[in-house]
Amino acid sequence: MELPASVRRNAERHLSDLVAIPSVSAEGRGLNEAAAAVSGLFEDLGLTTELHQTDGAPVVYAHHPAEPGRPTILFYNHYDVQPADPLEEWHSSPFELVERDGVWYGRGVSDDKGQLVSRLAALHWFKERHGSLPFGVTFVVEGEEEIGSPNLARYVESNAQRLAADGCVWEFGGVTASGRPLTYFGLKGIACIALRVRTASHDLHSSLGAVVENPIYRLASAIAGLRDGAGRVLIPGF
Repeated sequence: MELPASVRRNAERHLSDLVAIPSVSAEGRGLNEAAAAVSGLFEDLGLTTELHQTDGAPVVYAHHPAEPGRPTILFYNHYDVQPADPLEEWHSSPFELVERDGVWYGRGVSDDKGQLVSRLAALHWFKERHGSLPFGVTFVVEGEEEIGSPNLARYVESNAQRLAADGCVWEFGGVTASGRPLTYFGLKGIACIALRVRTASHDLHSSLGAVVENPIYRLASAIAGLRDGAGRVLIPGF
């Protein structure tokens, strides 16, 4: 079903406004401005909106309560983007929304400002068509996803009750080349681990390699032992 023309126009305008903000978390740029802009979009939708400060970028929290007996859906998004380098590879300004051959280009259109705006457009459409939402809505939109979300775990722990929901829709979404929507029912995670090995208290001459093992080989053995030949993880309890 096609979105009303007014909803489509607003979505394009909102996306253009967000893309224009260079909210690059790796460089500490534009994060407060982007958070304020996202807050404004939620307020336009009629959601109760708050800016929650963290030790890094602020988190935008927005909520519409569910009617008794109705579920609540939690949406996760982020307003920060990757750096635009290398700039010479761009055919237009990275922080300007440009349409070419029916496709929008600009930093954050795919990850993750476009997904956020599309969700807001869908909720606007539903309210315009039906007058109200049949379920509760909670949004949590952070500004540090592109640098590993260093403050998100602490934020979630501190706000667990407010973030309680019957289901969570993560940041991704899209369509195939034929226009068929895609839905993901699970995503992998990332674990960052530092390995340290010491076999001597100081550098040794290579002539001692026959009697003192090079730590590189111990590290190589440890890394090789993480998986078997078929790719199965061998870590106990994994």
